[in-house]
Parts: sequence; C-alpha cells; structure tokens
Amino acid sequence: MGNCAVDPSSLSGSLELSFWQSTDEKREAATISFTERPLGLTFKKQRVPIIIDEVDDKSLADLWGVEKGMVLATVQGRSVDGLTYDETFGMLQQGLENLPQRRSPLQVSGRDIGPSDDLGC
Repeated sequence: MGNCAVDPSSLSGSLELSFWQSTDEKREAATISFTERPLGLTFKKQRVPIIIDEVDDKSLADLWGVEKGMVLATVQGRSVDGLTYDETFGMLQQGLENLPQRRSPLQVSGRDIGPSDDLGC
C-alpha cells in the first residue's frame, strides 16, 4: 500500500487502462485509452485483482476488445499489482472524473416521410 494518487499531468482527457488476458496469462497486456465514459465494464466489488465479469454489448470496452475474464493490470500507466481494491478503485474513479459522458446515438421514432406527392399535398 502506498501513495495511489494518479499524477494529474497524466489526466489529459483520457483514461489509459491495461489488461492481462487472465490471471494466468500475463505475458502481454492490452492497453486501451478511453476518452469517454461509461466504459461498459462490470467487476466484483472488494476483490483484487479486478477481473472483468461482464462487458456491455456495444459499449466502449466492447468496441475496444475488452473481454470477460480479463484482469486490470495498470491505470494511467501505474501497476495495480499489490494494491487494495479501494486504492485501485480510487485510481479508476479519479481517471473517470476527467472523461466526458458519451453521447447516446440519436434515436428517432415516428414515420418516414417521403416525397410531397406521397403525402397527398
């Protein structure tokens, strides 16, 4: 345990997370820079290491290739190995605070309007 604050200079509008493939597969981490939130990840509270339990369909995490079972390795380039859940989650929260909310895709309902002669005008 120690100082788990993220260097403010590393918070330039993105949240960089690295993931191991699994708790056993730690040869190469996948690093992703998120620029919006929500990320679309679910994991168990108060458990370390943080293992992804669910990735929301069509979320940013899904689009970037995060998969169920991946293990959080770093936050903003800092290893989370050996940190408590609260320390790691605090680093995640600090990074998320600097991200803008993702805009929802425009959803339109109603009828399609064709050329004016289709409307009887």
